[in-house]
Amino acid sequence: MTMGHCLESKLILINKNISIKATILIRCHLALRLKMTKGLSHQGP
Repeated sequence: MTMGHCLESKLILINKNISIKATILIRCHLALRLKMTKGLSHQGP
């Protein structure tokens, strides 16, 4: 019983880490896209 609970908590921790990394990646991606679009709009006529 304790083993299963330990594994479950480990999986929850892993999922939390993945979600945190995913949100950071998404934020970086959005920031890059914003910079790209701003740069393109500045280069416009």
